[in-house]
Amino acid sequence: MDSTNEIDEFKRILKSRFSEAEYEYLLSLFYSDKKNKEEMDNEEKFKMLQVDSFNFSTLPDIADLIHEHNLFSLWIGIAFQVAYKLTYNEPVLPIVSNKYKGYDKTDLFASEEINNLSSFIIKTINEPYDNNHFLKGYNLARKALENLNDPTIKSTNECLKLINNLTSASPEENIAQNQVGKLRCLQIYIQNEGNSNELLIKIDEFKTNLQKSFNASLFHVQHIGLVEQMSAKHAMENLLNGSELKDRLGNISLVIHGGAGSIVAIPPQLWQTVKFALFTAAATGVDSLSSHGNATQAAERAVQALEDCFLFNAGKGSVYDTEGTHELEASIMDGSSGKAGAIAGTTKIKNPISAAKKIMNLCKHVFLHGQSAENFCSDLPMVENKYFDTNIRWKQLQAIKEALEKEAQHPQTVGAVVIDQEGRLAAATSTGGTANKMKGRIGDTSVIGAGTFADKNVAVSCTGHGESFLRKAVASRIAISYGLQNKPIDTLCKDIIDNDLQGINAGIIAVDHKGEIAVEANSKMFYGTFKNGILTGDITSLDDNPFLIKLF
Repeated sequence: MDSTNEIDEFKRILKSRFSEAEYEYLLSLFYSDKKNKEEMDNEEKFKMLQVDSFNFSTLPDIADLIHEHNLFSLWIGIAFQVAYKLTYNEPVLPIVSNKYKGYDKTDLFASEEINNLSSFIIKTINEPYDNNHFLKGYNLARKALENLNDPTIKSTNECLKLINNLTSASPEENIAQNQVGKLRCLQIYIQNEGNSNELLIKIDEFKTNLQKSFNASLFHVQHIGLVEQMSAKHAMENLLNGSELKDRLGNISLVIHGGAGSIVAIPPQLWQTVKFALFTAAATGVDSLSSHGNATQAAERAVQALEDCFLFNAGKGSVYDTEGTHELEASIMDGSSGKAGAIAGTTKIKNPISAAKKIMNLCKHVFLHGQSAENFCSDLPMVENKYFDTNIRWKQLQAIKEALEKEAQHPQTVGAVVIDQEGRLAAATSTGGTANKMKGRIGDTSVIGAGTFADKNVAVSCTGHGESFLRKAVASRIAISYGLQNKPIDTLCKDIIDNDLQGINAGIIAVDHKGEIAVEANSKMFYGTFKNGILTGDITSLDDNPFLIKLF
C-alpha cells in the first residue's frame, strides 16, 4: 500500500468506526502541527502520520469490538493516564463538573482504578508479556471499566473535549483553569501545586507519549472486549477466583481448537491475543462443567464462545463465500447416547452449534440444511447476515480473488472435545467453511464421522482441508482404530495425519475415556486444553510460550 492509500485507509477506518468527535480527536493525534496539513503533499503527510501506532489489518475489527462493548472511554482514559505518567512521572487527576439526575456532581476522570492500570502498563511496557501480565492487566482493566460504568461519569464527548483541550493548549492559555463547554472546572494537580509551566514545556513530549500509549492500552482493553464478546466474564471470575475447584473438576479433560494451517488471516501482532481468546473459550467449557454441566453442554458452551469471537472462522468471524456472504455449518455428538445433530447452509443463526444441539435433542432427523434448519431453530437467536462481516475476512477474500493466495491457508474451523466427571464424552465442531467457497458447499464440519465423532471410548473434532476429511471419514476412523488397536489416542491421531493427510492442512483434537488428550497437527493450530487442573491457550509450532494457568 503506498503512502496516499495508507493515509486514506487510516482515515476511512477511523471515520467509519468512530463518532465525528472521536474521529477528529484521534486524527489530530497522528499529525504534526508544525505545518498546515492542507499544504503538505501526500509523502509529507505519510511521514508525519504515526501509522505504526495501529495495525491496519485489525484496527476496524478491534474498533468494532471497542464500540460494541462501550470501551472507548476506558481506552482513551488509560492511554491518557499512561502518557501523562511517562511525561511527568505522576498521575493527573482532572476534576470535572457533571449533572446527574438534575444535581451537580464532581467526578474524577482519571480514577484510582485507571491510575493502577496505567502504572502497571508503564511498568511492563518494555517487557515481554507472560501469563501474569495478561491476567493482572485483565483484572485491572476490568476494575477500571466497572469504575467508568458508574452512571455519574461524564460522557465520552466531554472526556474528549477535556483531553483535546489539554493536548492543544498554547502557552497563552491558562490550562490549570479553563472553561470548556459544560466542564466548568478543570484543575491539573502537578507536583508544583498547580503551576502549569512544566506541563506546557513538555506538551510535545506528551503528545508523542500519547501516541505510544495507544497500543499498550489497547492491548488490555481489547482483552476485556473479547471476554465480553465471548460472554465469558463470569467463567473467568469463577475459575480464577473460585475455590474447591479440584473436587468439581479433578477428573475432567477438555480440548478446543480454533483451526489448523499456515496463519494468514490473523497477523502476528494478535497471536498473543489469540492465545488469550483460546484460554477464555476453554475456560467457558470448564466453567460449564464446574457448574454441574455434562460433556455435551460443555462442548457446546466452549464452541459458542469461539463462535462469538471475531478471531475465529465460525459464527461471528466466518469467512466469505464467492458471493460475499456467509453460510455456516456445525455438528455435535453425545458419545454416551450416540445421539448427534448437524446443520449446514445457515445464514442467520447466531450460534450454529446450538442449532445442531437442538436438532440432536428434539428432531427426528440428524441433519438439517438451510431454511428448513432455520425454521426448526426459529426460537434461537437470529442475526442479519452482515453480523458475520469482519474486515480481516473481507481482506482475506480479496487476496484470494486477486490470486495473492491460492487458497485459504488457515480455515480456522473451531471445535471442542470433552470428558466429564461421569466419564461421558462429547464432540462439537463449527465453521464458516473455506474462504471463496461456492455457495452451497458443505464441508466435513457438519458431517458426523468426517469432522466430528464421539462414542463411549473417544471424542474427536477435526480441522483443515474439509474435502480430504470427508473422503477419508477421519473422525470415525480414529474412533474405530482406537477400538481395534492398542495405541494411545495421540499416537492414533498423529498416524492418520502422517499417513493419510500428507501435504494437506490438517489438525485433530481428541480425548479418550481415560481422560487422555490429543492435539495433533501438521501445521500451526490454535488450541486450548484443560487437564489435571491446568488451563492453557496456545498455537502449535509457534513458540514455547503457552498461555497457561494452574487452577489447582
